[in-house]
Amino acid sequence: MTKEWQPSKYTRLCNEHFITGAKCDDPLSPDWVPSVFSHTPATKKRKKEHDMERYEQHNTIQKRRLEEKKKQDAVDVFLNLSSVPEAEPAPPADDEQCDNKSCKAIAK
Repeated sequence: MTKEWQPSKYTRLCNEHFITGAKCDDPLSPDWVPSVFSHTPATKKRKKEHDMERYEQHNTIQKRRLEEKKKQDAVDVFLNLSSVPEAEPAPPADDEQCDNKSCKAIAK
């Protein structure tokens, strides 16, 4: 009877147990948990590698879409700013605009 291995809080795994050779902090990544062990069949290892390729492709597409959206948002803002009508210039000041006696004396 074989006893099942139970890791302790001090147990560490080397990079050989991860598809890319390093742990990933993204819980959606296939490398978030170690999955490559000596008892893992070759077909499962290939599937894990394929899963990692799909994950990386998905991330690349998401980044590209985000960049395109940022560019489009910048274009939209620029177009909105360029379509704002310019304000009419203020009318010239008249001598009659101010009722203050000091102002009228200076204007004359």
